[in-house]
Amino acid sequence: MTSKRGLFVVVDGLDVAGKGEGGVRALIEREQKLGKAVFDTIGFARAYAKGRPQVKDFYNPPHWLWHTIVTAEPSYTGTGQDFRERITSRENAKLGIYTVEEQIDAVSVDRSVQMREVVIPALLRGLNVIQSRCVASTLAYQVEAGVRAGKDERELLEKILAKDGTRLQLGEYRPDLLIIMTIEDQEEFRKRLESRELTSKSDNSAFERWSFQQALIARYKSQQMRELFESAGTRVAYINTTDMSLEETKAKVAEEYEKFLNSRQDFNR
Repeated sequence: MTSKRGLFVVVDGLDVAGKGEGGVRALIEREQKLGKAVFDTIGFARAYAKGRPQVKDFYNPPHWLWHTIVTAEPSYTGTGQDFRERITSRENAKLGIYTVEEQIDAVSVDRSVQMREVVIPALLRGLNVIQSRCVASTLAYQVEAGVRAGKDERELLEKILAKDGTRLQLGEYRPDLLIIMTIEDQEEFRKRLESRELTSKSDNSAFERWSFQQALIARYKSQQMRELFESAGTRVAYINTTDMSLEETKAKVAEEYEKFLNSRQDFNR
């Protein structure tokens, strides 16, 4: 363990707003330009079929030492993969196979396991963590889905906030920086979604509808969302990528990250 904890940076927001190629990729490239070795848990799970990495896979001095870990919620293994491929798929949503409460339970288990087995061990060893999505997504997507299904919003929020993974992410191991990305034009959303569906990047998610995504904008930008994270000590930044190219999006994300680093007088670059 080290005396200096790593930084936990999360990119969250709407589908096709550019979280991956524009957000996470910009942060990875910045780390690499500084000569930092980046361990991609997503590629690890996909390429080697090893599932979730163990600490020894990314921290095993003096044999090897990575400086930065890249993770995603849901993860690409176990319950996280089931959440992506089955629990929130378009086909299963039409059949009503999984309730929103079951969605919350599944993604919360995945969050708890990943926090305890990957994110927290990495942070405590001084490694930075760059992550796609966190509990902010659950507070937006599952609450909106539940309200549309006639569920009580307060009960849904209480259920999410009571979960172990939520307590970790809104407590001692909250993100240092949360970048929330939105797209706020229906035609641009349609174009990006159609473009993604022509590639292997399509998620087949039941949530990829403009009417649903439009409602998420208000949830992500709500005072409640912002206060939940800021009261925990997280810096929250919003980026509307509607009129931005990929390169412009990456530049804006890098700019927000630099602002955050400059605000940390104790951070040694």
